[in-house]
Amino acid sequence: MNRYLKQVLGGAVAMMLIVALAAIAWRLQMSPEDAGKLRPRPLGPLILLSIPAIFAVLLAISARKLDARDPEISQDNTRHVQGAMVFSFLGMVACQAWIAFMYVGGEMPGGDTPVRGAVVLVGVAMAVRGNFVGKLSPPAGAGSICLAVWARAARRMGLSLVLLGTLLTVGALALPLRPLFAMLMASAVVVVVISIAHHAAIKLALRTQG
Repeated sequence: MNRYLKQVLGGAVAMMLIVALAAIAWRLQMSPEDAGKLRPRPLGPLILLSIPAIFAVLLAISARKLDARDPEISQDNTRHVQGAMVFSFLGMVACQAWIAFMYVGGEMPGGDTPVRGAVVLVGVAMAVRGNFVGKLSPPAGAGSICLAVWARAARRMGLSLVLLGTLLTVGALALPLRPLFAMLMASAVVVVVISIAHHAAIKLALRTQG
């Protein structure tokens, strides 16, 4: 991962943290009368602070693995991962701003339409990413056995991302906001699990090759 990309992603994490701290500070300084008019959100500070923490950990792990190139992944796979990270991190900055806006009692202009549109965009992007996973090059120097394992792992990950992206898109059009938010957070966890399983499959492919 090059230095400029690390700066962009690190800046996105810093922006998430700033938004979280600003929203928490804003609500704390409100008068009891004004604060009493707001909807109680006891988990609000935890959610706001956990998002930048999670993405900071993801950035550190991803940067270390990409820099170490273990297992040796192809150049187009590296570009694919980095492009997905840029989209995910910048998209999460927007989601963090929405969460903070709701936490301080703001009213979203245009109702929930912008939120649903953003989730649709995330879902479509995830499905498109899944479609391209199977077209990426296998690990460098892979033999025929490794290629077979790689192909199966790529198909599983691609199909999982397409299905998850489709579910997000449908949910954005059909679900109320609270279940939609829960679905969005659960999807982030599922993507992490899928990525870990895919990475493990690549390591298995390389061991099989040897």
